Amino acid sequence: MTYPALDAAKLEFQVLIRQLTAKDEEEFIKLLYKVYGNSYSYTFLYEPGGLATLIHCNKITSYGEFDFQGRLLAHTAFWHKEKKSDYVESGCSFRVSGGIKKFKSTVTPKAWHNALQQLAAQYHFVHQHNSTLHLLAQRYATRLMNAKYCGLILGYAENEAVKGVKHPSNKMHALLMTTVLQPQQVKKKIFIPAVFKPWLENIYQNLGLPRIIHPLYLHSQERLPFHLKNMETNPYIGLQRRLVQKSVHSSEFHCPSSPLRTDLIHLPLEDPELLHVAFPILIQSGYIPCGLRPHTHQSDELIFQNVTKYKHTLMHLFEEIKIANANTLKEIEQWQKLVLQIM
Repeated sequence: MTYPALDAAKLEFQVLIRQLTAKDEEEFIKLLYKVYGNSYSYTFLYEPGGLATLIHCNKITSYGEFDFQGRLLAHTAFWHKEKKSDYVESGCSFRVSGGIKKFKSTVTPKAWHNALQQLAAQYHFVHQHNSTLHLLAQRYATRLMNAKYCGLILGYAENEAVKGVKHPSNKMHALLMTTVLQPQQVKKKIFIPAVFKPWLENIYQNLGLPRIIHPLYLHSQERLPFHLKNMETNPYIGLQRRLVQKSVHSSEFHCPSSPLRTDLIHLPLEDPELLHVAFPILIQSGYIPCGLRPHTHQSDELIFQNVTKYKHTLMHLFEEIKIANANTLKEIEQWQKLVLQIM
């Protein structure tokens, strides 16, 4: 599979991008302090053995940009979060400060093409959560990793301070972005609440993923038992993900909130019966659609976030976020209007 890289002739090659090993941990810790000081949420990564353990246990594939002196300039980890999954999740991504000029002079699409090519041998997607406190991370993801907008999570991280960047608040809202590593040819059938069809159609088109979309008008009073399966619990950033599943044993019809700050629920989009039942209950329980997670061999998922405490943030959203791409900004404006109408 050939990953569709950007034009490598645009930038000069001045750094080497390669996988990190445990021997690179000292350089990694130096970079972490340079970028975040002591404020990074994953505190164990400041300790010797933190990164090395993740690499040895195959929890991450770690890439770095090194100069010719062997100094680490930037780092990105790809987390293997689910066994036999079709995606990796990009995280622990940061680079030494220097602004856009530094960015343009040190990185090439060709270098990242090689790294993504290795991932594409096993995975179909790279999902990431980009900072909205500044524009560099978004431009980096768009230009060098061909990542596209997929949604927005409110309050994704707290109290992280990037050196040299002014922060309007202590909260970082995350722009969801996805890189399609393996283009899909087969059109999957999905069902979408009619009110969100234009927003989600645009996301699919931007990703280049063919889908047969059936809008649903949710007026059913059917009571189908379902339960919430835990997908991920992350105490470092206070995040929990749960998946809506049918259940023959449960009589549960409500969605209890998570005790963690960022409360996400994934709803499969290939089962109209489940969508009819779960969507209204999620809305009534304070959850709103905030993003999309596409898949290849399993159902795509509509991501919901509990936004009970974020109504003021939603009303004044553009005072707290910076968006690099004009089309993405329009998509978020469209989404904001939709969710304020249904809250």
